Amino acid sequence: MSTLSEVQSAGIRTVSSSSVQTSSSTESSALGQDDFMQLMLAQFQNQDPFSPMDNGEFLGQMAQFSTVNGIGEMQTSLEDMLYSLQSNQVLEASALVGKSVLVEASGTTIAAGEGIAGTVELPVSSQSVQLEFVNAAGSVVGRLQLGEQPAGEAEFSWDGTTLDGGQAPAGEYQIQATFFNGDANEAAATSVRAAVESVSFSSGGVGAELTLKGLGSCSLSDVKEIS
Repeated sequence: MSTLSEVQSAGIRTVSSSSVQTSSSTESSALGQDDFMQLMLAQFQNQDPFSPMDNGEFLGQMAQFSTVNGIGEMQTSLEDMLYSLQSNQVLEASALVGKSVLVEASGTTIAAGEGIAGTVELPVSSQSVQLEFVNAAGSVVGRLQLGEQPAGEAEFSWDGTTLDGGQAPAGEYQIQATFFNGDANEAAATSVRAAVESVSFSSGGVGAELTLKGLGSCSLSDVKEIS
């Protein structure tokens, strides 16, 4: 009985005249669906009539081909589905342009005459919550007292007024939030509200990416609140 490898070496020359692409082809060395079927036919035509190919071997080869073919079709379907989901997500996220979103951040960049609004995350209730706004030179230029606050998200809004009563100039500012817990002050995480300027696909190709005023890029999944 001729094996498939023997048929491939001897029989491909017979089949190649009817368009089977061999490894020497300039287009591709991979066997497609038509190539596989022609190889199967060549195997039948070249088998020993006194020792025909076993049914189990034939069924095994067909099952292997069906599996590979099915995986290829499934991959194509999944890729199409992923692209569709990405497109829909970007279209839905585009409605956020011009809106304000809340994202976790410890600082932001503001223009002259602007301030900073956001929240402070408090793990416990506190009798005293304070925020300081630090410029790029490391100097505290503004301070905000929130007083007593319950556990959770405490809102804050700094209008840009400096310690000397002036207006904070344009630039980058860090937010340092602390709360009184028992007998000591502890640092707290902050989130900042920012306007959505544009929406695009993320660099990894999955999900939408927002460009926020003063904060730069962030993933749609990082948004905590929309207003």
